[in-house]
Amino acid sequence: MKQVIMLMTLVVVLLSYGVIASQGDQHRTDPDISFIAVLDDVASTQSTTGTLTITTTGEATFIVTLSAGTLEGACTISDISLSQEEFTFVNASTEEVNISVSLPACAARGNYTGHLYADVDITTNETGYIYTDNISVTLEVLNRAPVIQAIADITNQSGSAFSMQVEASDVDGDDLTYSLSGTTALSINQEGLLVGTVPEGATTIEVQVSDGTVSVSDTFVLTGTYQGKRLQTSTATLFVGGPSQDRETNLSFSFTLSNTGTETITNLLYGNNIDSEYAFAFTSGPSSLAPGAQALVTGYIYIPDSKDSEREQIGIIAIGDETSILVTLPVDMQAVSEAEIKKLKVETSLEEDTSVQDDEKVKARIGDEVTVTITVKNKFNENIDFEDITITLISEDLNDLDEEDSFGDTIRDGKDETFTMTFDIDEDQNDGENRVTVLVEAEDENGAIHTVEQDFIIDINQEDEDYRIDGFTLTPLTVQCGGTMTVRADIDNIGADDVDRGMVIFSVADLNIERVNNDVSIDFDDSDTITFSVPIPANAAPGSYLAEVSAYIGLDRDDDLTDSEATQFIVTCNDDQTSTNNNNNQQTQGNTGNSGIVLLDQDNEALQELVGVSATGTERKDASSGIDTTEVILFALVVLMIIVILLLAVNLMRQKK
Repeated sequence: MKQVIMLMTLVVVLLSYGVIASQGDQHRTDPDISFIAVLDDVASTQSTTGTLTITTTGEATFIVTLSAGTLEGACTISDISLSQEEFTFVNASTEEVNISVSLPACAARGNYTGHLYADVDITTNETGYIYTDNISVTLEVLNRAPVIQAIADITNQSGSAFSMQVEASDVDGDDLTYSLSGTTALSINQEGLLVGTVPEGATTIEVQVSDGTVSVSDTFVLTGTYQGKRLQTSTATLFVGGPSQDRETNLSFSFTLSNTGTETITNLLYGNNIDSEYAFAFTSGPSSLAPGAQALVTGYIYIPDSKDSEREQIGIIAIGDETSILVTLPVDMQAVSEAEIKKLKVETSLEEDTSVQDDEKVKARIGDEVTVTITVKNKFNENIDFEDITITLISEDLNDLDEEDSFGDTIRDGKDETFTMTFDIDEDQNDGENRVTVLVEAEDENGAIHTVEQDFIIDINQEDEDYRIDGFTLTPLTVQCGGTMTVRADIDNIGADDVDRGMVIFSVADLNIERVNNDVSIDFDDSDTITFSVPIPANAAPGSYLAEVSAYIGLDRDDDLTDSEATQFIVTCNDDQTSTNNNNNQQTQGNTGNSGIVLLDQDNEALQELVGVSATGTERKDASSGIDTTEVILFALVVLMIIVILLLAVNLMRQKK
């Protein structure tokens, strides 16, 4: 029994030792080392860099010695260096090594693969071992930029021939293209040859070279020197006045005159072709200039009361010597505009007489009639009136809108007048914002034109469902009482979608006539024709009537109206024809009164023939005899008067006997 107990105790001890040993092994990590090398792709350079990450695990001492290999691809890349080659690690650790690679000239685009090498010595408490690890490395060479050789600044005589070869290369062997900017005096061909004529003065020129993917450039200054006599002014245009400059004022001016040639210029002469109303005169200027010298030229000029407000050229200054003109200088002048757009209103189907400021938006729909109301003010505070006003509506966006209207209204100083213009937005106009310029030109009593303008934006938003009346006809235009008239309305879908259910209404308010089609449907970008057969009441009075056709996008008469058109027609009746004939017969028998026929349209020949009234509506000839009834009556009166006179004369003679 004791032996059994001892045996069981020994087993328990052994098992316990095994468990403990097993638990100790679970917390132990075998020593290990790993390498990860990553190189950056090469693009537009001749070198690249990367990193090698070394990671150790476990309880050990690691001694690592690194060495670089080569990368193989289109050619061999051997210029590889490491920032550090020997390391000692104790237990778990991480270290990064920088890798640098320089590409040889032969390294074209493509992939290159190779190895780095590591000799590793691992020592633990129990053992040690040495091995060599190959570290895989991959490099992709992308497109690299071409290289252009720097171009030095050049000075030549202006006007002389110029030629220069631009030197450029591409390590990838790509075909190169050449271009330049900065001057039109030179050009460059696709071999890099720069040719042309040297421009005068200093010109900065940029040469660009491209391999089809990447472009590089270099700039240089080409200076052209002038040989002989040469004058230059400090400004290209002499500008006097401005947008706030009052008229009837003297102004002074000045500019610098320089001799940019190689000869001294003597006996300088100054001239101009400016009209005498500007009283232009020079007050000072050099009589001679040596090469490279410069001097100030001064003078004065008068702004007359007839000067327009717009900036414009009024003449040219010319300076030279006794043999030639050496420089010319345009002279521009501007004066204040006393015209003001005091108020601008725009009305569309979506905006009701809306006041707009400069660049403000107004909503509209395709096909709208746009009404523009412009209030123009005369800002003169003296007794000067505007006598003629011209207003132009301009828009390049709205199918080249260019509407001009002239108004003969007079606007007194300090007063304003309002003018109205209209235009239509075409049905083929695109959605979006459309700039419209309102240009006002007001001519004052001195002949000066005062200009002012203001812009607004018409924002067109095409409705999903929208259609318009494209034509409206009545047949016949002259209809008998109790007769029938055919109405035809052509409609076009100008919206962005199908019209599923619209409504078209024809009406004659004075005859209480209304016909409705409330089942109108039109496909996108399509058209249709709506017709009505309309009987005219038998008791309708003869006359002219207004007929109207209206289109609705839905069935709501208050909110869904999209378009309407109106026209006139004439109603005549047979009873009135009989009455006309009877009255005419009475006139033939001596009745000089009105025939009782209502003249509806004196220009309607059919109606004139019907009622027998001339264009003046006051006379009628008998239909059977062709004799004017008025003449018959007058003749009868004359005969009657003669008979009366004769009777009186006979009676007087009897009394004397």
